Amino acid sequence: MTYAQQSIVGSGGYMPEDVQDVQKIMTCGKWNLESIITHEFPLEQLELAIRTAGDVEHSGNVVVRMQNRIF
Repeated sequence: MTYAQQSIVGSGGYMPEDVQDVQKIMTCGKWNLESIITHEFPLEQLELAIRTAGDVEHSGNVVVRMQNRIF
C-alpha cells in the first residue's frame, strides 16, 4: 500500500526501464531502504497488515512475509 492511495499493486504495471532504475537505486548502497519499513507481518496476519498500512499516522511501509519471501 502506498500513502493515501490505499491500494495494493504488483510490479506488472511498471515499464522495464523503471524496474531497472529502482534496482540500481536499491543496490547502490547510498540509502538505508530497510529504515522505511515500520512493520512486518506473516501472511497469516494479512488483515492486520492491511489495517496497519492504512493507518498513515502510525505506519510507513508494511511488509508481508510469505514463509521466507517478502511481498
